[in-house]
Amino acid sequence: MPPLLHPVPELSTEPVLAPFVACVVVGLATTAGVPGPAEVAEVAALYLDRPAVTRPPLLFCCQPAGPWAGLGAATVSHLRFAPPWAEVAGRVAEALAGRTVVTHDTGRLAILLRHLPDWRPAAVLHTRDLAERLWPGLPGYDRHALSVVLGSGRVSPGAAGEADDVAHLLLALTGHTAGPTPLG
Repeated sequence: MPPLLHPVPELSTEPVLAPFVACVVVGLATTAGVPGPAEVAEVAALYLDRPAVTRPPLLFCCQPAGPWAGLGAATVSHLRFAPPWAEVAGRVAEALAGRTVVTHDTGRLAILLRHLPDWRPAAVLHTRDLAERLWPGLPGYDRHALSVVLGSGRVSPGAAGEADDVAHLLLALTGHTAGPTPLG
């Protein structure tokens, strides 16, 4: 199996301890990517340390370069006067610097890396990978399926909602909140 944390050797790969060295949970609101790749409209950064949220989420908004298809109404409503990505990218990279970046899956990280080509995370953790290892045999591992397992049955909208959902999932996976309920 591939390691859960990549590629910082000084961090433990023990899943229960490593995420709380210094991590930032990242949520994205993106366009549907039709035509072309998904474009970032919002990036939320939620800091977790020993396992507590240590500040309100940082939310970076920008106007997507392409069509806005796939963005929720709440996201679109505040993008009209948002700056372009080029004006936001440096602040996003600065907010993520030096921390373990937590996303739900590799696809979310790939979007972020495509938008920040000169940035590399200190380490990466994906809650989907961790869920597949710690809770084998579930019917699904996307955010919605895992929200059902955790009892909420919903996925929060927007980048801040995604970051909050992923943070709750990470806390459940690492034993800091209730884990999955029996599936009957």
